[in-house]
Amino acid sequence: MANSAEYSLIANAIQKGLNNMGKYYEKTNNSDIYFVCLVLDPNYKLVYVESHWSAVEEEWEVGEYEWYEITQVFNKYYEAPPMLPTMDAAMPMKVLQGVRYGQSWMRDAVTAHQAADNHMHDPLQELSSYLTLPLEETDNIVVWRGLHSLQYPTLSHIVCDYLPIQGSAVPSECAFSSRGITSTLRRNALDHGSFLGSHPGPPELDRTGPRQHYLRQKN
Repeated sequence: MANSAEYSLIANAIQKGLNNMGKYYEKTNNSDIYFVCLVLDPNYKLVYVESHWSAVEEEWEVGEYEWYEITQVFNKYYEAPPMLPTMDAAMPMKVLQGVRYGQSWMRDAVTAHQAADNHMHDPLQELSSYLTLPLEETDNIVVWRGLHSLQYPTLSHIVCDYLPIQGSAVPSECAFSSRGITSTLRRNALDHGSFLGSHPGPPELDRTGPRQHYLRQKN
């Protein structure tokens, strides 16, 4: 289009627009922020990616590369649960009041079982559970994450680092501020001064310029 004779008069402007689009496209392409924020959204997870993104390389099946990418991010944040201390025979036993016969053996068995569970725990269980559960519709990702912070502790940690990033996604920016509500749903409940005081709007239009002068003459 920029090289077409039909658009020769505005070819320079078209080229600058293409360059600007390319600049932001490269920023998006070279960062995992947008992808991670999409996966962290319980409205989408990996469903949109698997449906509309093609495989990056031939050896990757659709969805496999995206799963690999999100696991790399998850592994950076994952912290293994602390190992429970084993019962040392040399350590003094704490005498509990009301302990019945055989209860100490039962406690030792439970402790050993918990230690084995921690050792055999799949580090990706939390991520797998989140991605395999059905999608959930929510208008506020932050509130949803807060309600599920104990269920998904590692993902909640990732959310705290990724979603507040400016420009990561317009919905996440609105979720971290009241503008997403006050500028739409509740705007009618605020007078003009209160609304502009809370959220400064765009500067006043210049009504003295040539175009405004032309409109006044025309009217």
